Amino acid sequence: MTTRQSPIDIETSTTHDEKEIKVSSSFKNIMNGTITLDGRFLLHEYEGGHLEFFNYTKISEWKSIQFHFHSPSEHTINGKYYDAEMHMVFQGITHESELAVVGLLFEVDDSVEKDLFLENLQLDNLQKDQVEQNGIKASPSKLYGKLVNRNSFHYQGGLTTPGYDETINWFVYEQALKIPTEQFKVLESFWKNSHIEGCVKGNARELQDT
Repeated sequence: MTTRQSPIDIETSTTHDEKEIKVSSSFKNIMNGTITLDGRFLLHEYEGGHLEFFNYTKISEWKSIQFHFHSPSEHTINGKYYDAEMHMVFQGITHESELAVVGLLFEVDDSVEKDLFLENLQLDNLQKDQVEQNGIKASPSKLYGKLVNRNSFHYQGGLTTPGYDETINWFVYEQALKIPTEQFKVLESFWKNSHIEGCVKGNARELQDT
């Protein structure tokens, strides 16, 4: 096994603050999208996102190509799994051969209202016998806007799905977004009884030693 596989357990005691590394992003609204359920994947092709990665004196630009979901989370923080994880995948503009993935963690909290972004994806209408949901209207910017704490963990890793390409700049946000049990159960239901090779549970790949 090579040394840039993902996901990983992020041990905060081994991380260090890089004030010269910053990430900024912007997202256009989804006006008539399609989300697809295909075995391991719950995926929406999406080209409305833009990412800039400031690394000391260098700036890298990226354009989004899709986002998808895992339940439970693939990354852990200090050994803790979260209830779900969304990955926004970006293709390099500055470096076309590279990809970036922004990871958002979700945690159940029944004191909060339903998340509007997830609600607008109409996931509760997407069943095993219906592999596509059309006419999606949603605002990714509202989801990201809920991140009060913008701290993210950055590392060089790989895709968590087959081919496992090791060309990924990972940005996993530290703050977990809160969703009620009802919304989590919808996400979980797609893979709750799945037995996918290489996954610890659901559609979450096993943690990798790096």
